[in-house]
Parts: sequence; C-alpha cells; structure tokens
Amino acid sequence: WEVYMIQVVEGKNPLFLLTTQKSSYIIRVMESGHLEHLHYGRRLRTEDGDGLFEMQQFPPGNTIAYSKEFSRFSLEDLRLEISSRGKGDLREPYLEIEYSDGSRTSDFLYHSYSVKKGKDEWKDIPGSYGTEEEVETLCIILKDRDREIFLKLYYYVYAEDDIIGKNSVILNQSGEEIIIHRLMSNQLDFDSMKMKMISFTGAWAREMKKTEISLKAGKYINASVTGTSSNRNNPFVILAEQQACEEHGACIGINLIYSGNHMETAERDSMNRLRFLSGINPETFSWKLKSGEVFRAPEAVMTYSSAGYRQ
Repeated sequence: WEVYMIQVVEGKNPLFLLTTQKSSYIIRVMESGHLEHLHYGRRLRTEDGDGLFEMQQFPPGNTIAYSKEFSRFSLEDLRLEISSRGKGDLREPYLEIEYSDGSRTSDFLYHSYSVKKGKDEWKDIPGSYGTEEEVETLCIILKDRDREIFLKLYYYVYAEDDIIGKNSVILNQSGEEIIIHRLMSNQLDFDSMKMKMISFTGAWAREMKKTEISLKAGKYINASVTGTSSNRNNPFVILAEQQACEEHGACIGINLIYSGNHMETAERDSMNRLRFLSGINPETFSWKLKSGEVFRAPEAVMTYSSAGYRQ
C-alpha cells in the first residue's frame, strides 16, 4: 500500500488527507468555511471522506446556531480543527485574540492552502526537521471573517517515521495592534469514545511519574507555569483507549517542542465529545502583535499506535 504523505481533493469542499505508514489525519472544509476534523488514527482508505463527516440538520438542545445562513448547526456540536470564542463553541478554544475595540470574538474561515516537500528552517524557536524526501508540509490558511488577520495552520508529515507535526502562525495585516491571549499548537476533537490521558509528573530527582486519568465529564489539565517545561509536569502526554496498555489498544503520543510554560488539556463536553489542546500556557501569556507582524506558536509532534504504548 503506497504511502502518499499529503493529498488534497479539490472541489467545493476541499479534503486534506495526511498519511503515514500506519495513520491517517483527515480534514475537510465545511460549506461555512470552517475546518472540520474528521479523523486521526488508524490508516484509512478513502478518497472523499464519505462516511466520516456529520450531516447536521439542526442545532441540538440549547446550543447556539452559527449564523442565519448556516442555522442548521452549532459549532459546539462539531469536531473542529481549530476553535475560537464568541461563535457558539463553549469549549476550550484554540486561539483567543483581543482586538482594538475590546472584542474577543474571532471567526477564522478557509482561505487557501499550499503543499511543499521538505520543511522551512526556523530561526526563532526549535522544531522538527527533515529532508525533502523525509517530510512534506501542508499549510492551510484561514482568514478572520471581519478583519485582515490570517491564521496559518502547518502540518509536517513524516510518513516513514509515522509522525505528524503541527503548529500555527498568526499574521496581522489589519492595520491595528491586536493582543494574542492564546494560540495553541495542537487541537484534536474526538467523538464519544472512552479514553484516558496519561501524563508524567514529579519533582527534582524523581521525574516522570506515570499518572492515568479517565476522561469522563469535566476537564483535566497538565500544565507548567514555572517558566520551563518542568520536572513537575512534562509536556508529553498519551491519549489512549480505556483498556490500552503496553502491548494492546489504540493510543496517541503527543509532545510539545517547547521548554517554557505549557498546557495540555482534555475536556469532555455536554455532547460527550472530547477535545484535546496542547500549546503555550495561556494562564501567563499575552502578546501584542502590531500590524505587519507575525507570531509563531511552537510545534507539537504526535504519533499513533494501534498496538499499545511500546509500538
């Protein structure tokens, strides 16, 4: 089965398929322009994503309809690739920006994409690296519906190594200064599957104590505010099926390539969906971004196994 790192199915609703030896990561552009997260896990055979995306006819319960034009769904009841505040999604957001008028409502919609072999070298922060034969880069560009602010989502696919890296960049061309209160590196939305989160905590000379938390109702946070990645709470976590162990069960290993304050959070919402976020800790973060400037979030790398932690 030949490995195609990045495939893009053009059309009214473009589909992005990222493939490694054993895993698939699939995104589609919804009619509204939002990015819907369809799948990350066991490698799938699909050309159009049929059967993976949800057909929604009305917003459930007391959720908030997205708009008059797209009144049949709520962003709270979708698996999203990125999320923000103010448009009906009440879960932890991927990004939060404060504008000059005090508003913190953002609505980033699909604008364009590009694919290239290799990965650009960074001068400001560390990240993964590889040759043109080892890695391909997908950049999906989103634009705020009401402002000239762009969000670039980068995906780095190392097919032979079964690794996918993710990070994001904000480009401010609005003509005004904005304040970034949050810009995460990785978001994964899951359906109502039973999962646990494994983190590694400790202290000086007794690091990496394994802790398993069953992800039921509510929110679990693994974080550091020490100014370092910290021996107290490591930025590496595992999301796994409830019965997963060393040699059995599906699991996803996720690590943030960043030595500063970090946060990994897993939230089970009222729809019984699970959202995972990883990135710079927003608790102690605020960044003024002038017009014409860019801000880059650190990279998160992840890998999938269908046969336990060791594989």
